[in-house]
Amino acid sequence: MLVVIFNPWFNRHMNYEDAAELNRNKTIARNHIFCNWKAEMEKQPNKPVILTDLPANRFLLVSQMLAYLTKYRKDQQHTFFLFEANGTKYNSRCYNDHAFRPFKIEKEGWLIDFPELREELGDEYFEANQFAKVHTGKRKNVTCFYIRGFMTVPVKTEGRLMCQWLDYCGGPVKANTKQTLEVAKRVKDSLTYVTYLAKYRRGGPNESPWNYHWLLRRFGLGQAHNNRSAITKFIMKQIKDCNIELVTSHAYLGGSAGITHMVLLGLRSHGEINTCEHLERSVA
Repeated sequence: MLVVIFNPWFNRHMNYEDAAELNRNKTIARNHIFCNWKAEMEKQPNKPVILTDLPANRFLLVSQMLAYLTKYRKDQQHTFFLFEANGTKYNSRCYNDHAFRPFKIEKEGWLIDFPELREELGDEYFEANQFAKVHTGKRKNVTCFYIRGFMTVPVKTEGRLMCQWLDYCGGPVKANTKQTLEVAKRVKDSLTYVTYLAKYRRGGPNESPWNYHWLLRRFGLGQAHNNRSAITKFIMKQIKDCNIELVTSHAYLGGSAGITHMVLLGLRSHGEINTCEHLERSVA
């Protein structure tokens, strides 16, 4: 009870988003992701890194990856694809005086002004989002594309080490689980992390029971907070014949007050490397 009371008081000078990002439990989860990505980078040292992330206001994981790649992988050129769907938040993070963005804006425009992104993100995404805002910058050997739109994972994957965190922070509705499964199946020799709200909610069109896969409900998804097992079973059932291994199935208390039940899943899609021995497992 002290934790529940203390956190809102401790975070009273922060906005909700910053408080949620600096939540101690999410920090532990983020560090787990970074440590495993670092282990994967050491396992595949000849591949340039492609990061896909929702950086929020603090760009915390982006900063960790930048620090590592500019110091230890400076002989390669890496690319970050960063997304934000909320226009107000996106615009505020593109100001020159933004305190936390770890790269300078060098060019801005619409997606259509960056034809190289068609090959990276695929024709379907490019055509549907031609007039999405894009700000780009470079820090040493890392090029960052910050895109105002919903997240997608690059389709150009051959010879590259793909690192993606689908940090939805929403329920495991069909749209979110579909993207997770598609990415895990398509991108080989990579680590995909995904975050879901660990509660089945009833209210609003996006939280209708019909927006959850029937098999997920059969596995026991309910209105209680203990849905980690049901979500994990559902995801693994869909990819059981795809040579994908579960690395992380971790429940934690997130949100600004540390009382929101979340589930973090980590999936390694095997290709040339068929082992997870180099990774830290966190399966409850």
